[in-house]
Amino acid sequence: MEKVDKEFKNIIIKIEKVRHELDVNRASINSWNWNLANPKASNEDREMFSERLAEDLNNRTKLQKELEELTYVKLTNKMKELNMPGNGKDYLKAFDKVKRKNEGKFIEGLAKEHKIK
Repeated sequence: MEKVDKEFKNIIIKIEKVRHELDVNRASINSWNWNLANPKASNEDREMFSERLAEDLNNRTKLQKELEELTYVKLTNKMKELNMPGNGKDYLKAFDKVKRKNEGKFIEGLAKEHKIK
């Protein structure tokens, strides 16, 4: 098996972490929207839901910018440095395809490597 550049691998791990955080953030935003739509919610609750929704929307913007920076700048630059074809977005598309195909093996490998139980 080919050795993977440590910095390259760390960029991919950071991207996966930010993607996960975005998924959690999307679920949270949907939840606040559903809570706001509840006709039985008190005005006090609606105010809290609105504040939390605003926080999550701001956080989503931050996370999206971070993901773009990691994908289009850091990953693409590292790929050029390693003489890899394409750009960060192309690589992630192929990476996602491999992950879906080998999901169990991929997750098991990551867990062993990072000593996650």
